[in-house]
Amino acid sequence: MNKYLLVYFLFLVFTNVALNAETVCILPDIKKPRNLVVENGKAIITDDCSMIVVELQNCRKSNQVGRRGQGPGEYYSTPFLAVTDQKYYLAIGEKIGVYNKKLEKILEYNSLGSPMAGCALDDRTVRCNSENDEQNSKISYFIVLNDGKTKIHLADVVMPIADREKLIFEYPRIKCAKDKIFLYRPSSDFRMEIYNREGKLERVISKKMAAVHPGEVHRRRFMEVLIEISGIQKLRRYNRLSWLAKKKLPKVLPPLANFFVKDDVIYVRTHDVTDEKDRYFSMNLQGDILKSFWLPKVPLDACCFYRNRFYYIVDSEDGYCLMSEEIK
Repeated sequence: MNKYLLVYFLFLVFTNVALNAETVCILPDIKKPRNLVVENGKAIITDDCSMIVVELQNCRKSNQVGRRGQGPGEYYSTPFLAVTDQKYYLAIGEKIGVYNKKLEKILEYNSLGSPMAGCALDDRTVRCNSENDEQNSKISYFIVLNDGKTKIHLADVVMPIADREKLIFEYPRIKCAKDKIFLYRPSSDFRMEIYNREGKLERVISKKMAAVHPGEVHRRRFMEVLIEISGIQKLRRYNRLSWLAKKKLPKVLPPLANFFVKDDVIYVRTHDVTDEKDRYFSMNLQGDILKSFWLPKVPLDACCFYRNRFYYIVDSEDGYCLMSEEIK
């Protein structure tokens, strides 16, 4: 019996099935999920031009809004998802659809700028525009009220275009939570700016982070993420795989790959990786680091944090599975 237990343990290790990971449910009728939020016993997923709600207790789809098209309530591609205390926001291109928690559509309007996942408050969204010159790329972030017209400037981020010649380069990221807006601004150190709902800067978190030196695992990881987003056939069609393979890795990687905010805790995904894991750290809104931990590698936004657990979607032979792992 001990021999079989040893074999099973090795199987789990080498197939990257984490011993503390749990399969929450097999997700019904999911094709290619983009965003995931878990709340109140439900998984909210954007997939194939719509938003799907799955009840975790019985793993059944309880509701769905949106479909492919250009008319009211329709989206030409899978929309970005933002969830607030009172509303769901679906956004793709200029179109924004706003729904209450019963998934009844409240309003739909067009707005300038590009949408981003997790960037909405109860009565407004955060969007961005970008423009380039010969030397720099500038991203402008602004708040748009739900009338689709009132716009409040938030911040500008300027990045040298030369940095984009690197395989992995610093890129700003922005999220909303409760009544605050969180902007990670590329700098020599970790820098996160926290704004109120009116776009006023309230606090800056600035920290010196341990340097992460890149290796071949980072190159493979970066290629995997691009393939997940774009698809292997599209990359091959434009002959980008060989082009990307020749790009240089920087000497030191940026301190942040992505981040999430939940219940006044900021969860930061770093570029410190293994073949199968990403290192995270959590901090409070004052910038105090709470803990550091390793979690499975997953696509950038098909994951979330909820009640001290990490939820993520994996593709399996039985279809897409929602997995959960306790944060230790």
